[in-house]
Amino acid sequence: MKELYLDIMEKAVGAYTVPLIEEYIEKVRTEGLSEHGFPRLTSDVGIMVARGRMPHLRDLFIRLMDLCCAEMPVAYGRAKNGAVGNEFSVKEVVMCLLTLEETNAFPDEIGRWKDAIRSMDPYAIYANIAPVPPKPMHNWAAFAAASEQLRIYAGLGAPTSAAFVDNQVASQLFNFDENGMYRDPNEPFVYDLTTRAQLAMALHYGYDGSNSKELYDNLFKASKQSLLMQSVTGEIPFGGRSNQFLHNEPMFAALLEYEAVQHKKHGDMETARKCRRAALRCAKNSLKWLSMDHLYHIKNGYEPFSGFGCEPYGYFHKYMVTVASFANFAYLLADDSIDPRPEEETAEKYIHSTSEHFHKTFIKFNDYFLEYETRADFHYDCNGLGRIHKKDAPSPICMSVPVTPTPSYGLDLTNPAPLSLCAGLKTADGVEYSCLPGTQYEMKEQAVTDGMAKLVWKVTLPGGSAFTEECTVTDEGVCLRFSADGEISVLLPAFESDGWRKSEITVSGADACVAYEGWKCSYSASSPLSLAPETYGNRNGHYRALTLAADKTAEIRIAIEKA
Repeated sequence: MKELYLDIMEKAVGAYTVPLIEEYIEKVRTEGLSEHGFPRLTSDVGIMVARGRMPHLRDLFIRLMDLCCAEMPVAYGRAKNGAVGNEFSVKEVVMCLLTLEETNAFPDEIGRWKDAIRSMDPYAIYANIAPVPPKPMHNWAAFAAASEQLRIYAGLGAPTSAAFVDNQVASQLFNFDENGMYRDPNEPFVYDLTTRAQLAMALHYGYDGSNSKELYDNLFKASKQSLLMQSVTGEIPFGGRSNQFLHNEPMFAALLEYEAVQHKKHGDMETARKCRRAALRCAKNSLKWLSMDHLYHIKNGYEPFSGFGCEPYGYFHKYMVTVASFANFAYLLADDSIDPRPEEETAEKYIHSTSEHFHKTFIKFNDYFLEYETRADFHYDCNGLGRIHKKDAPSPICMSVPVTPTPSYGLDLTNPAPLSLCAGLKTADGVEYSCLPGTQYEMKEQAVTDGMAKLVWKVTLPGGSAFTEECTVTDEGVCLRFSADGEISVLLPAFESDGWRKSEITVSGADACVAYEGWKCSYSASSPLSLAPETYGNRNGHYRALTLAADKTAEIRIAIEKA
């Protein structure tokens, strides 16, 4: 299974052509190191060459590494904003050096590279340094702790490195919720998972300072959450910034590999194997996206440098190579003696809610996976049922992440309104939908049986009126029932295009169908459906909205099947 992570690395690094790398070298040579994409690319090229994967890049790697090692010790002091991402980069380069040493690659050059990394003072190269006594700091401090611990492990640390790591970790202990999940500002799921993965790396590579037990206990407690949040497609939850990038799943795989080893240490081989099966799902999801003819670093089909679906910091140079970096983490943390036994994977049925800080509820019923957002960060998402996935089906065919009218990521249109699978009530000014800010969700009932998972919400709209939403999931699909004292309107997504491939949307009376890539998402409603003319955008591409109106009750059945 570890070889799958090298396959992922090779595909991600392979997205950088030699001319593109040459261009990147020239930019850093003339402008200086300004962010962590370049050191990550350097590290991953070196690891690939050392492991015999991409020998044609051997000479180019020497140039990359020489430039990287010249820039990293001085770039922070020269940076205008005081941040070049050494927090991210140092451990990447150290991991590369460890691989070169293990494989006896570049014996004539490794000495000068190690000397450059050894020369650095942690208090001079990082931008996010925890004060003494520590106060809460966010995820960059965790990255710095992991980077500096890797220097210690490799024998390249400074006399102050151990105290630096201990205090950095202390600053992170303020940020865990009661489940051990990591609370970055506004609780984005990517930064729960990736920060836990960074701190896991620090523990894996020998951190045993005064805060190590409390850190370990938080990470072990959170491992119970990890398995409950993964979609049937292998994907991490939606929610917040940096979501839907291809690096999300290799990062999750790295965390799951660490958790598998910890459960093995505790004698729980059943959970250890579940973690490895979940990591395998991540790897397969990554390879699916990376094997497409049209390669982008985020889950859509737009041009790689278009910026569609990306935050300004999430550009190709930085985030495509991050796929490879996180796959390398997974490779290093993986224990192949833990057999994932994918043939033993059993159907699961559960309803799980996070703490109030992460405001998500997941429904897993065999091949279906749903995700509710009940207090969205409207820079990225909206409220309501924002995800319905079916095992093996294309993720966006129903909806993978909701639509916000105020995205902090790039689109090629302006969204007319938020969009999720939701309902609303008629007011004097139109319809007030539950996807809006200020909507309150109160869980009134949940039940899971052999035949179904059922969840009932009382939904109170910002204006104060309320309705009941009942969601039932069976092997046949999802049934949504809405009931109120007055007229109900329902919004449903109809996926239109990923920027490369188009779907076919058909509407006939109370039935509608979205056909895409050999699959179909079918809607069957209790009242006639209409396709609204407006186009919406999220990170995955373009959607239209199906609407229906009914008096007091409305029901919609949704099924995702092979066409």
